[in-house]
Amino acid sequence: MAVAKLLAGIPGRKNLIWISDSFPFLIYTEIGIVMFEPQIIEAAEALSNANVAVYVIDARGLTVGIADPQVVNTMVALADRTGGKVYRNTNDLGAAIHRAVDDARVTYVLTYYPNHNQWDGRYREISVKVNHPGVDVRARRGYFALPDAAVPARSAEEIMVEAAKNPLESEALGIDVQADAVAASDARQMKTQVKFDPAQLLLAKIADNWTDTVDVKCVQLAADGHVLVSTSQTLNLNIPQADYESVLRKGLTFSGSVKLVNDATDVRLVARDGGNGSVGTVNISLAKLFAASNVLLPVKK
Repeated sequence: MAVAKLLAGIPGRKNLIWISDSFPFLIYTEIGIVMFEPQIIEAAEALSNANVAVYVIDARGLTVGIADPQVVNTMVALADRTGGKVYRNTNDLGAAIHRAVDDARVTYVLTYYPNHNQWDGRYREISVKVNHPGVDVRARRGYFALPDAAVPARSAEEIMVEAAKNPLESEALGIDVQADAVAASDARQMKTQVKFDPAQLLLAKIADNWTDTVDVKCVQLAADGHVLVSTSQTLNLNIPQADYESVLRKGLTFSGSVKLVNDATDVRLVARDGGNGSVGTVNISLAKLFAASNVLLPVKK
């Protein structure tokens, strides 16, 4: 589900290559059998809605004997319901990966409008055919006819907090971050230069200026992932028409510094465009940042 949310903001078809030796449909525990069918269906539907095709590669390679039907069924369900493919019983994993990548080179977008008006939750199949011999069409096999659920309105702060908790980086709003360790006597510090692509922002022209707001949150995380410190600021953009073309070419750059707390191991920068609501995140490993620099760390007292 997290992968689907992460990739949903990226336009076009996305191919997800999933390499594993285990795709459990059910497991046996001390208290009985635990079925994963609902989670598999939910995940497949979320990936399909995000236009993500899953290419499942069995990492076990060639297998001897009868394959576990539960594992195979789960592989097939994920691939079929998202328009991907299953590669199993082969030791040439590299070739399987290349074939999955090749599928993304040529894609077409088809629009389908249901007219059955029966939103009863049943799975309804979709068949896509082309009038050309030897062509294999890979597309999602169907959808669950569920009525649109009312989506509760969320504030910008709630959206950014959720993004800050997600370890996967979001690229719906592209962020280019240059981070540098800074020498300090009392604590670790980090200097940042954040660059936005104006083409991804929903700038509104008011009189002779292009305006927008960008909310930025800087979150310092401990080794176990919990938030130690969180700071926020809003960038108010007001670009004169005379500078607009230059800003489009060069981008928008903002600089700042962050005083790091002792137990922080990572910093996560979250940005949200106030115009279109798109969110982008960047993760910074402090261990790698300071290891790559010649800055001496202050001695803890």
